[in-house]
Amino acid sequence: MTTNANFNPNWTTPPGKTIQDVIALNKTSGNSLANLLKIKIDDLNLLINGNLEINEELAFKLSHCLGGTKEFWLERESKYRADLLEIESKNKVTADNLWAKRFPLGHLFKKGFISKKSEPLNEVLNYFSCNSIEEWHKVHGIKINASPFRTSIKVSSDEYSTIAWIRAGEIQADRISCSPWNKDKLIQTLPQIKELFSIKDLKKLEMEIKSILSACGVAYIIERGFPGSRASGVTTFIKSDKAMILQSGRYGTDDHFWFTLFHEIAHLILHSSDATFIEYNSIECQNHEIEIEANSFAQKNLIPDKYQEELVKLKPSYRAVLKFSKKTCIPPGIVVGQLQYKGLIPHNYLNKLKVKFDFTLETE
Repeated sequence: MTTNANFNPNWTTPPGKTIQDVIALNKTSGNSLANLLKIKIDDLNLLINGNLEINEELAFKLSHCLGGTKEFWLERESKYRADLLEIESKNKVTADNLWAKRFPLGHLFKKGFISKKSEPLNEVLNYFSCNSIEEWHKVHGIKINASPFRTSIKVSSDEYSTIAWIRAGEIQADRISCSPWNKDKLIQTLPQIKELFSIKDLKKLEMEIKSILSACGVAYIIERGFPGSRASGVTTFIKSDKAMILQSGRYGTDDHFWFTLFHEIAHLILHSSDATFIEYNSIECQNHEIEIEANSFAQKNLIPDKYQEELVKLKPSYRAVLKFSKKTCIPPGIVVGQLQYKGLIPHNYLNKLKVKFDFTLETE
């Protein structure tokens, strides 16, 4: 016969099981035992199920009625309660580790945000600067729960991956030196930002945008989206006087890049500083009043109102787009993107005019 010294079952039995065994052995009825113990039959059932603790008095009565010493029954009770606590602790550790594994651990490790020196739970909590899962829910989980677009997230994105991605942005934003938040200054710098349209080198473009926005109190970060997350951008305040704009580079073309950037800037200028705005392309999000306002702001900054009528009448040809682009100093890729956005041409048409950014490269 072999034994397993590591056998550690995740179950235990209450003293009531021993009581049942003795009752069966002595062929005693439950009512009879309840009378002998001078307790109600309901209390006897609670005792048998482990829901009534054995105290000194009850241990003495059990010893007198069923045999065994008082110490035996007290020890049986003590062992049962200790086993319950151990099982509860094991179950919590298992549940906590399962929670930690909801995050893209492999990607976080690859990016250097976490290590493999300790348990996943500890690494995840350290990554978020939290001491417990409960604290994480209060500080970070609420970002998505409070979003007006919460209903669409389960369909379009993995929320744990999205929050981990946002955290990566926050960590980087914290390192960026910024002037105090100044909405008026941000509005004044919009023409300066638009002067960067022609830059095709992503690293240089990020540095220029970062410099302009930091002077307005906005930390700007490009962090490629994490596996499972479909968010294209996030706007939030990481401090009362410091905002963050985070872009994932989703779709990787200049039209989407610039539309997302101005969309996020719109949230800072037009909307509450207490909210976190997470952008998806789901119908629920796009039809939300706040999103409609941000989209309109982005459109007008990409192509000013004075050119909108001409844009709508533009022939869907390479030549026409290039001519319009030269006249307005608006890159052809942005023009094509707006034509597609307005439904004037199919989404697979004229895409060769768009500039592709390589978001697989590190921009830090």
